[in-house]
Amino acid sequence: MKYDFTELPVNVEQYIPISSFNEFKDCESPNLHVKTPTKMYKKKCPRTPIESPHLPATLNASPSSPILTYECSPSTSSMIKSFIDIMPSPISTQERRINKAKTVLFPIEQSPKKSKKHFEDLIRKKNILLKNKTSTISKLKKKIQVSRNKYNLHTFKNNITFSSFGSKVIAEMQMFHKRNSRKPWTLAEKNFAINLYYKSPATYKFLRNNQQIILPSETTLRRWIGKSKFCPGFNSLWLKQIKNKLETMSDEEKHCVLIFDEMKIKSFLEYSKYLDMVEGFEGLGHKGRTNKLATQAMVFVVRGLYSNWKLPLAYFLSGSSMSSSILKDLIVDVIEKCTNLGFNIVALICNQGSNNYSALKHLGCCKEKPFVEIKGKTIYSIFDVPHIFKNFRNNFLKYNFKYKGQEVSFSDIKLAYNIDKTSNTSRALLRLTDSHMNPNPFQKMNCKLALQVFSNSVAAVLKTCIATGQIKSKTAAATADFVQELNNLFDCLNSKALYSSNIYSCALNYDKPYILNCLMKAKEWCTQLELIQPIKVYGKVLPCFDAMIWSINAIIMIYRQQKNLGFKYLLTSRLNQDIIENTFSVFRQRGCFNRNPTARTFRTSFRFQAKHNLMKATESSNCENDFDYNLFDPGSQNATISTPNTDTDTLVESVSDSFVSSEEEGNFNQCLNNKEEQITLETCSNTYFAGYLAKKCIDQFKCTKCELIILKSNDFLFDDQEYLIFYTNNLKVPILKEVVSKTLLIYL
Repeated sequence: MKYDFTELPVNVEQYIPISSFNEFKDCESPNLHVKTPTKMYKKKCPRTPIESPHLPATLNASPSSPILTYECSPSTSSMIKSFIDIMPSPISTQERRINKAKTVLFPIEQSPKKSKKHFEDLIRKKNILLKNKTSTISKLKKKIQVSRNKYNLHTFKNNITFSSFGSKVIAEMQMFHKRNSRKPWTLAEKNFAINLYYKSPATYKFLRNNQQIILPSETTLRRWIGKSKFCPGFNSLWLKQIKNKLETMSDEEKHCVLIFDEMKIKSFLEYSKYLDMVEGFEGLGHKGRTNKLATQAMVFVVRGLYSNWKLPLAYFLSGSSMSSSILKDLIVDVIEKCTNLGFNIVALICNQGSNNYSALKHLGCCKEKPFVEIKGKTIYSIFDVPHIFKNFRNNFLKYNFKYKGQEVSFSDIKLAYNIDKTSNTSRALLRLTDSHMNPNPFQKMNCKLALQVFSNSVAAVLKTCIATGQIKSKTAAATADFVQELNNLFDCLNSKALYSSNIYSCALNYDKPYILNCLMKAKEWCTQLELIQPIKVYGKVLPCFDAMIWSINAIIMIYRQQKNLGFKYLLTSRLNQDIIENTFSVFRQRGCFNRNPTARTFRTSFRFQAKHNLMKATESSNCENDFDYNLFDPGSQNATISTPNTDTDTLVESVSDSFVSSEEEGNFNQCLNNKEEQITLETCSNTYFAGYLAKKCIDQFKCTKCELIILKSNDFLFDDQEYLIFYTNNLKVPILKEVVSKTLLIYL
C-alpha cells in the first residue's frame, strides 16, 4: 500500500504520533510495508452509507432522505479531530463590535502619554464636528433673517417715490448689497457706477472709501469697461465685436450715416505704463506716428438712419488741423471698413471746415454732384445744417444780403429787439438777449443763438412792428420774409417725427409733397442769394450759400434713393452732426470740467463712450440733445425720462380764474382805453399772452361756456391789437375787455 504525502500539510509532524512518524521517517524504502492487522472491527456493511439525521440535506435530495456518510478508521478520525481542534472558531458580530470598541477606548499596552494624546485627538475631532454643525445652523438662521429683511426692504422700496431713476438705483445698492459681497450687480447699477466714475474719479473714491457708500470697486469697473486699448486708428478687437453685433441686426437697422469732426486737445506728453509708450504724439493709426505733438483729434462716428443707435468707430490724432489729402484717404478707409463690417453707409456728414470742404472736393463732390462712388456704392455728402445757419447769422451781422432782388439787413432785427426790450408789461421776444444781437467770438460759434434769431417769433414781431408803424425801414418787410423762409427751411431740414403740429416739421414723405416743394423753392432763392457789397475773398457768393444748396441737393437725392428702396419717409434730423457734438461735450465732462483733454484722457474717454452710453450732453452744449442709445448698450433702449411741467404750464395753473372787483375792473378798462389810441408791439404782446392763457385754460378744462365768454368768435372783425396773434399761428383770440384786463394783473 502506498501513500501520497504531497497532500499532507508541511508541519505534519505535530499531527502524527512520534513513534509512527519515526517509523515512516526511518524507512529507507520508498514503498511502505504495512503489517497485517491483528484486530478485527465489526462492520455492518463495509463501504455502505449510514444514516445521519443530524446533518443537513445534500443537493438534489429531499428533506426526508438521509445524508450518505462512510465510516473511517480510528486513526483517521483522530487525525481529523485534531485538525478540527486546532482550527480557530468564528467570532460573532456582537463580540467583534465589543472587541473593536475596547480596542478604541482602551488600547492594549498603551502608555498614559499615548492614551492622553488619543483622547485629545478624539475630543478635537468632536469639537470640529460640533463647530461645523453650529456654523451650519448659524448660516441657516442668517439666511432666514436675510430673507425676512429682503422682503421688508422690497416692501419699503416700493412704498417710496424716488425723485429720479439714479436715486432709486443708488438706494437699491445700499439696501441690497454689502461690502465685499459676491452678489452680481444689475445693468442699471453698472451704468450708474460707470457714469459716476467717469464724471469724477475723485468723487467716486471719496464716496466709496470715506463715506462708506456701497459702490463697485475700481477693479470691477475696469473689468466691465474691457481691456481694449483703443489707441489712435482702427482697433481690430473693437471691429470684430462690431461685426458680431451687426450679425444680429436687420437690414433696415444697418442703414446709417458716417459723421466726422475734429476736437481740440491739449498738447501734452504722458507716459502710459499700461501701453508702455509716450502718449501725446501725432498718431494716424495705420499711417504711422510722427514726432509732432498732437493738438487735434479727428473722430468718426456711425449713426443709424432709421433706428436710434450710435457708435464711435475710430479716432486719429494730428499735429494741426488734419490736411485734406490725409483726411480724404481716411474717409475712404473708414467707408471700406464699414462696408466690410456690414454697414450700409448712406451719407457723409461734416461741418464747413476748410479741410473738410477740400477733402470732399478731392473725392469729386460738388454742389451739383454731392456724392461719391466708393466700392460701387453711392455715398452722399452733406454739410451740417445748424452750422450752415450759424454761418448765415455771422455773415448777416456784417453784410446785407440780396434776397429775391430785395435788400435784407440785420439792423431791422436789432431794432425790433430794442422796441420789445423797452416793454413794461409783456415781451414778445422772450428768448432773445443781448448775446443774440451782439455776440462775442465764443457766442458766434453757438448754433443755438443763431437758430433762435431765424425763428418764426422774430418774423412775427418784425411784421407786427411794421403794421404798428414802429419800424419804417425799407428793408424791414423783406427781412421779415427772409427770416420766415429760413425758419421754414430749418424746420424741413430738422424733422424728428413723421407727424407734427408744425406742418414743416414733419418727415419727408410722399403724403406731404409741400415739404419737398419748400426745399425746391429754397434751393432756387439760395441760388440767387448774394451780398450787396462784394468782398475780396469770396465776391458776392459766400461759402455758406453754396453749402446750403449742396446740402439741399444731397437730402433731396437721398430721399428719392431711399424711396426707390422702399422706405416711405426720411427724418432729416438724422442728417446732422449733433450726435458728435454731444459726444465731444461728454468728453469735456471727464473729471467734471476738462475743456482741452490730453491725448491719454481723450483715449480713455473714447473707450468709455464706445463701451457705454455714458451721459447726456450739458444743457449749455452747442446743439440739441440726441436720444440715441449706444449700440453695445441695449439696456438703455427701455430707459424712459420723465419730463417735468414747463414753466408755461405752471403759469397757467397759478393764474387765478376768479373775477376782479368792479372797481379794479373799471381802473384797468380806463387804463386800457388810454392805450388803445396808440397800438404798439407791447399792446399786441399783451393780447398775444392773453390769447395764450385762454387757449391753455380751454384745453385743460374743456368748458364750452368759458369758451363762449372769453374767446372772440369768427364773426368779429380783425382788431389792430391782434397783429402778433395773426402773424403767429395756433393761438386763440380773446375778448379784450374780459381777458386782457385780467391778464394785466400779472404785471401790475
